[in-house]
Amino acid sequence: MPDENTDKNVIARSEATKQSVQMEQEAPLTPPPPAPATAESPDASLAERIAALTAENAAAVEILSQRHADLIALQGSHDSAVTAYRTLLINSNPLFSVDLIQGASIQELDAAAQKVINLASQVRAKIEADIKSVIIPAGAPERSGPDTSGLSAREKIKFAISEKK
Repeated sequence: MPDENTDKNVIARSEATKQSVQMEQEAPLTPPPPAPATAESPDASLAERIAALTAENAAAVEILSQRHADLIALQGSHDSAVTAYRTLLINSNPLFSVDLIQGASIQELDAAAQKVINLASQVRAKIEADIKSVIIPAGAPERSGPDTSGLSAREKIKFAISEKK
């Protein structure tokens, strides 16, 4: 069974890395400063601008590919953390079975676990109510003779005399 602290550390690192990637993705790339006005020809200044933009584009593509690799690594970490948490949930409670605890995120696994707990408590309450409604007397049943209500008077007398012998 996986160590609970290790699972929490993996989850915490995964969340922190996700947040840093999101913050970096939201930060706009800063445009290069405008080229100073010079007496050069417009074609030379345009060529320099194209070269600078091409270099900036190459850097942005490199950053994007690195972020994509980081995202794939994070998704792998997230998936392994969810799998470890699911295993931990199933092993920690006898109510949970592999079929009942399903989900692709920790929140979905928590919701599935809560549903199982609620269902188990409802079943337990129903069984307890059924048990309380059935009254079983304590001790041995009362001793009584055979039912003579269907016998005639003569048969009742014969029965009583035959029992005394």
